[in-house]
Amino acid sequence: MSKQKGFMVTNRGLSPRVRLVLLGLAVAILVPSSGCMLLDLSGKSAMNELVSNGTGSSYTVMIKGDKPATKEISEGMTLQKVLQECGAIKRFGRMDVVVQRVIPGKQMRHRLSVDFDPKKRRIPFEQDYTVHPNDIVTIVPDNSTHLDRMVDSITGVLNVKR
Repeated sequence: MSKQKGFMVTNRGLSPRVRLVLLGLAVAILVPSSGCMLLDLSGKSAMNELVSNGTGSSYTVMIKGDKPATKEISEGMTLQKVLQECGAIKRFGRMDVVVQRVIPGKQMRHRLSVDFDPKKRRIPFEQDYTVHPNDIVTIVPDNSTHLDRMVDSITGVLNVKR
């Protein structure tokens, strides 16, 4: 054994298989905990461009795989109506819905995660928010299987969206 800058170095290392398993575990732990910044390649300028294209009474719908669409708000419009109008309820059995809302007086957005009940095909009443001007509604299909959801509920570790 030799000593180098406070670390012990041995000639006997871990087998390649053990190293691969440890590397896989490190990636599995670090990637989900790093947040959405790994997946957000659009940057803030694209978000600001979406908001600037709308009028004072419009919102933007972003469905994964489609182009963002800016639409006018009708009186008393809720998220359930947004899902119906954009066709997401017919297209997807399960989905993740997120609303990004401008915080008055600040240059940032608040993220509101919304549950969607696939059996009832609707958003629960307590989360069926009224749509505000300049809201961005993001809809991502949830393609997880029953086995994925069961493992998720048991372990709570694999909270990775597909």
